Amino acid sequence: MFSPRKLAAFVAWAVTFGAAGAASAQSPSAPPAPEGPPAEADDEAPVRGRPVPRDDRTGHFSAFAGLNAVVPAGDLGSGVTLGEVASTGAGAEVGIAVGITRYSGLELRGQFVQLSATSDCPDCATQMFSGGMGLVYHATQAIGFDPWVRFGFGYRGFKVSGNFINLSSSAPPPGTFHGVDVASFALGGDFFPVPWFGIGLFFEGDVGVMAAAPSVEARGAVYGLFQVGLRIALEPQRKAATVATGHPSFQTATSNHSVFGSALYNRGAR
Repeated sequence: MFSPRKLAAFVAWAVTFGAAGAASAQSPSAPPAPEGPPAEADDEAPVRGRPVPRDDRTGHFSAFAGLNAVVPAGDLGSGVTLGEVASTGAGAEVGIAVGITRYSGLELRGQFVQLSATSDCPDCATQMFSGGMGLVYHATQAIGFDPWVRFGFGYRGFKVSGNFINLSSSAPPPGTFHGVDVASFALGGDFFPVPWFGIGLFFEGDVGVMAAAPSVEARGAVYGLFQVGLRIALEPQRKAATVATGHPSFQTATSNHSVFGSALYNRGAR
């Protein structure tokens, strides 16, 4: 049995322990220590930005020349079609262009075509010459392949000789027919094996109206042409083109690599 003295000491110890536990439960917890800024990971270091080609088209001149095959269609007037007088022919064209923006330019060009005779008019001979202006849009700039489209208008002449009387009793007399190409649309692409010299294919369609002819009846006749050809492009300003590189947010000119290096030729960027 416990003695009264031991019992009193046990009760005092229990009371003291309980009071200490209650005080500990009621005291507020200490606020968490503030977290410092996260350390920058090694793989988040700034990287070089995408190379930006220098604008080598705006304000610069270029030249082109080509060989083409031409298929005529439409009317020559007075009941005679152009296809009865002339058949597929071959020709050449030359032109110059000046850049308006990074991706567009204005072209001036001239063309000469010798059309062949047909079985309907074997003694007919037709020569075609034209000059025109066009607005050209380039899908890329300063890389190895340059797709482009052109829309233009211009003058076109047909010098026709031969006897048309076998085709129609009302056929116009031989002479020079003057037409206006009201719509000329071309699509092509040039590949540049070296920075300043390119070679490529093009396709073109032209629609025009005869404005003047040896006979009044031939005026207003509508003609059409389809052309396909091979051309060369000369762009000497592309020689010294460079690219600007840097952080994507801060494009700075820190590299003098040529835009015609193998890395850029394999790049899909404009």
